[in-house]
Amino acid sequence: SVHICNLFANQSWLQEHLGDQVAATLLEDKNLSGILAKLTTVVQFALFDVVASEGTAQGKKKVLVANTHLYFHPGASHIRTLSVAALLAYAADLLSRQNLLGQCSVLVCGDLNSEPDTSAIELL
Repeated sequence: SVHICNLFANQSWLQEHLGDQVAATLLEDKNLSGILAKLTTVVQFALFDVVASEGTAQGKKKVLVANTHLYFHPGASHIRTLSVAALLAYAADLLSRQNLLGQCSVLVCGDLNSEPDTSAIELL
């Protein structure tokens, strides 16, 4: 199955899944909420069945692949960190609705526009 979402389009969903503190910060910081409202950071999620090679014993496994392109601006590492937090929350929500939470590997790929020592990568 395939699912595509705009990370910051649904404010009530973000509040429910990222918590009241993050939601309050987004509401209080008009500059930040204004920037997020203009962003169209999209994630494509695809849920795959893992097919075993011939001759191997393997149970029915799945993998969720999340593909995205995070905001590029060098001074916006906080935006990328929020994007990763939202991406992970969406992934958890999708897996929960499929009764696969904790039973499915997740692969995040794409252009994260982040260095290894940044908070977005640390969060992953």
